[in-house]
Amino acid sequence: MPLDPDEMSADSGATPSVWAEGPGLADSFAAWMLPMAGFAGLVVAILPPLLYGVMAWERLERQALVHAEHMAQALSDVARHQPYLWMYNAHKVLEATASHKTIQDLGAARIVKCDGEMLFSSRELGLGSGGIDGPVGWAPIRGPRATVAWVKVTMDSRPQVRVARQIGLGSLLIGVLLGGALFIIPTRVVRRQARQLEKTLTRLEATEAELVKSNRVLQERVEEATQELKELSRRVVSIQEEERRRIARDLHDGLGQMLTAMRFELERPGDEGGALALSQQVLTELRRIVRDLRPVELEVMPFVEVLRNYTERFEERTGTLTSFRVRGEMRFSDETAVCILRVVQEALTNISRHAQASEVGISLTCEEERVTLEVFDDGVGFDLEAPSEGLGLRSMKERFRFLGGTLTIAAEPESGTRIRGVIPLEEPVDDST
Repeated sequence: MPLDPDEMSADSGATPSVWAEGPGLADSFAAWMLPMAGFAGLVVAILPPLLYGVMAWERLERQALVHAEHMAQALSDVARHQPYLWMYNAHKVLEATASHKTIQDLGAARIVKCDGEMLFSSRELGLGSGGIDGPVGWAPIRGPRATVAWVKVTMDSRPQVRVARQIGLGSLLIGVLLGGALFIIPTRVVRRQARQLEKTLTRLEATEAELVKSNRVLQERVEEATQELKELSRRVVSIQEEERRRIARDLHDGLGQMLTAMRFELERPGDEGGALALSQQVLTELRRIVRDLRPVELEVMPFVEVLRNYTERFEERTGTLTSFRVRGEMRFSDETAVCILRVVQEALTNISRHAQASEVGISLTCEEERVTLEVFDDGVGFDLEAPSEGLGLRSMKERFRFLGGTLTIAAEPESGTRIRGVIPLEEPVDDST
C-alpha cells in the first residue's frame, strides 16, 4: 500500500534539519565543552602550587618546633647550672644557640621571659635571615624547678614562596595547554562528524523528497485506477439495469399483450373456464416478474414505499410474517437505491427457498455518512464454514463492494441468518429517490 504523500510531507516538515534553526550540534558541543575545558585547565594550574604551599608550610611548622626545642634544650642545660644568672651570661647563651646559625630557613629567634619580656632578640643572638612571615615554634626553657623562659622560633617562608611561584607558572602553562587541548581536539572532531552528518541528512532529505514525489505519483495512479474501477463497476450495474428494463419492456409489451389477447379470445362462449383461470395466473405471475426486474414504482414513487410494497407482496405470497423498519431520511443516489433493492430481493428469495423461516425483519437506516441495511430471519440458517457460498451471496457482496461498501453475513445452523450491509454516502441527493 503506498504511503500518503501528504503525511510524508507533514512528517518531512515536522523534522527539519538540525542545522536549519537554532545553534548547530557542533556549536552546542563547543559551548558545553568550553567551561569543562576551562575548569580542567584551572584545576591543573591551581592544584600543584596549592598542594606544594600546604606541604611546605606544614614542613616549616615542624622545623620551627624542632629548632625551638633544640635551642630550649641547650639553654635549659645552662639554666640548670646558673638558675638566676644564666640570662645575664650572654656568652653561654650564644654558645648554646650557635649551632643554629647555619640554618637557612630560620627567619628569627627570640628568648623571652614567662611574662613576655624579651631577654635576647634575634639580632643579639645572631640568628635568622630576617623573615618573620613563616610558622612560629615555641619551646620552654626549664630551670631546676620550673620554666624560666621561652624560645620563640619564626621560620622564613620566602624561599618556599619563590618555589611555589615557579611551580604555579609551570602548572599555569600546563593548565592552559591542557584546557586548550581538551577544548580544541574534541570540538574539531565533533565539527568534522557534524559536517558528515549534515551531508548525510542532506542526502536523506533529497532521497525523501524523491520518495514523496514517487509516492505521490503512485498514489495518483492508484486513485485513477480506483476511480476507473468504480466507474466501470457503475457502468456494469447500469448496463445490467438497462438490460433488465429492456427485458421487462419486452415481456410486458410482447408476451403480456399476447396473453391479454388470449384472454379475450377465451372469454367467448364455451367451456374455457380452466384455460381462462390459467391465463389469468400466467398474466399475474408475469406482472410480478416484471415488477421484480424493474419496479415501475421507482420511477414515480419514493424508494422507501417501493421497498415497503415489495416486502408486503413477499409476505402475501409466502405467508411469512415480515416487518420493515426505516430510520432517518433516505437521501442517496439511484445506484444506491437499486443496489439495496436487489440485495433485499435476493435475500428474500433465499429466505423463501431455503430458510423455512416464520419471521423476517428488514431494517434500513440512513445517516449523514452511510446507509445501513439489515435483513434477518429465524430460519434454519446454514454453515458459514462450507466450502463455497452461493451465487446469490456473492452477488450481494459484489453489489455493495462496487459502491465502496461492505456486506457481512452471520449464520449458524438452526439459529437463523443475519445480513448487514453498509454503503458510504459520498454526497447527499434530493428526496426524489
